[in-house]
Amino acid sequence: MKQQNKLILYGGAMFLEGITANFINRTDLNVMALDADDRDAAQRLHELGPNAIVFDLTSGPPRSISRLTRSSPELQLIGLGLESDYGLVMSGYQSRVLPKHELVRIIGEQSD
Repeated sequence: MKQQNKLILYGGAMFLEGITANFINRTDLNVMALDADDRDAAQRLHELGPNAIVFDLTSGPPRSISRLTRSSPELQLIGLGLESDYGLVMSGYQSRVLPKHELVRIIGEQSD
């Protein structure tokens, strides 16, 4: 049986809830929300061991997420914002700016 990939939605932006609804029927993808104001957020991120983290680009990647990429360089960080048609994809290996429709494709490939 294939291991289920984990996608963390980090923060309280309303559009992150829409992302959850978009992936709700994917049995190969475990989508979880994590409150950025949680004092134990960094520890929880480490324990959950996600494959990707989506965060609100307007507030930037939180320090706890950036530190996680040093120990898990394959972790995909995906920054999205409502004001832009583009998103930022980062990992310990690279960073790039992509159209949002490409981000949906990347998330799908991560779960294949």
